[in-house]
Amino acid sequence: MKKLRAVKFIYLALYRKYRPMTFRDVFSQEHITKTLQNQIKNNQTVHAYLFTGSRGTGKTTCARIFAKALNCLAPEDGNPCLKCEACVLIETGAQDISEIDAASNNGVDDVRVLREETRYAPVSLKYRVYIIDEVHMLSAGAWAALLKTLEEPPAHVVFILATTENHKVPATILSRCQRFEFKRVNVKDCAAALIKAAETESVKITGDAAELIARLSDGGMRDALSLLETCISHAEPGTALPKEITGHIVREAAGVAGSEHVFGISEAILVGNAASALKIINTLHGQSKDMGRLLGELIRHYRNLMLLKLMPGETDLISWLPEEADDYRRLTEKYELGHIMKCLDTLEEYYERISRSRDKGLTAELCLIALCAAVPQITAAPVRQPEKPHVPVKQPEPPPMPEFPPEPPPPELPPPMTVVGLAEQAPVAVSSQWSEVLRELPAFLAGMLEDAGADLQGEAVELTGNELIAGIVANPDNKAKIAEAVLKVTGKRTEVRFVTADPPDSGSSSSEEIEQPPDKINQFKNLLKQKGIEVRER
Repeated sequence: MKKLRAVKFIYLALYRKYRPMTFRDVFSQEHITKTLQNQIKNNQTVHAYLFTGSRGTGKTTCARIFAKALNCLAPEDGNPCLKCEACVLIETGAQDISEIDAASNNGVDDVRVLREETRYAPVSLKYRVYIIDEVHMLSAGAWAALLKTLEEPPAHVVFILATTENHKVPATILSRCQRFEFKRVNVKDCAAALIKAAETESVKITGDAAELIARLSDGGMRDALSLLETCISHAEPGTALPKEITGHIVREAAGVAGSEHVFGISEAILVGNAASALKIINTLHGQSKDMGRLLGELIRHYRNLMLLKLMPGETDLISWLPEEADDYRRLTEKYELGHIMKCLDTLEEYYERISRSRDKGLTAELCLIALCAAVPQITAAPVRQPEKPHVPVKQPEPPPMPEFPPEPPPPELPPPMTVVGLAEQAPVAVSSQWSEVLRELPAFLAGMLEDAGADLQGEAVELTGNELIAGIVANPDNKAKIAEAVLKVTGKRTEVRFVTADPPDSGSSSSEEIEQPPDKINQFKNLLKQKGIEVRER
């Protein structure tokens, strides 16, 4: 007779072992669980739901709980009872509850098969529930094939779509679903759950270690439980389990730098000491620390410095351990806000680059060199040199100027010549209506006649002025335009003519006579000839 071998129980990962079974066990999602419970109690469920949020926040877990509650024969306050035939059947694997991975079943044919199945009634439950995970991975053709079924499914079908990238879901799908946004699990809830799970596993964990795990998991409960499981396995040599999980064990298991290394790097960046920062990087790289996670830790570190600089009294938003508070306050006093912002910009740039880099260590080194090079330069005040006593320098006297004979006085110029009859004319009389006549004329003609004298009182329009005005009036076209303008202003049709003004009495018999002193002119001519200047008479 063959001897039977003992069968060992299969080990179950902690995130599966401690997966919530009811809405009461879900962390940090009260705004969603309360709504779903009320829908179950009031029998007001809809045909399509969309669960969105980051990884590990409970989307698939809530979808499974909701599928149980929908089919539960005796729900308790909107939660599944976990005892009835339907709950037990779903737990063991019911045919009517289908979980589909859209990442691998994203084609049109997959959606057609699903659409054909929805026509049939459930086999053993009230509802046929389809949980489609990572639904944003569906192809364009698959979305089009699913659209009509999602809009008007049979009464016994409920769709629950889950995605981490809701912006990739078409708007036509979003409008047909009831949408729920899952929040990240906060640090306190996550740390409390980790402590409870560690106690169940008969392992001690410090509060600081639990908080560090919660912070490193970035709001994902699945990541936190996975890291806790790694820390539990990180036992001392010769022991099955660690005596106590501390922050040092968490950093060793997660591959992150300790706080002393992060503060050391920030101190080196503050003074621009690139050599010291590179030595720390080399040490961490030799310990196989994740360089990408190191840059993430530095981003969190400088974020804490920024918040502490802006809000010294508000520490709720700052993610730190209690023993780090004094070091943060001391370092914040040394940093300027502008320098912190520049460091954050540089870290964000290299954090994006390091994921695509082949040599992550080199990228981290380049990042630290750039951070140290961005230290704000302090301009020193110029050193004042002692003043030297002022010694007057005796300037040499200029040589005496040579003596020249005095120049003769300039000759007296004759008085200006006056032409009688041309420089002076009799004043012209301007009629009060002449300005109105000018406004009726073309602009060019009005400008030429602006200085003309005009008499509009008689039977003819008499204009006086210089030879230019006489020439303008002599033109028949201009005469006609002036006569037409006078007619518009006075209402009379008159003749236009130019009248020569009488020159004033100059006491001379001829208007062209020029008074010239002959003696003075002859003297001036003789003086110019003496100077060697040729004088020509015209």
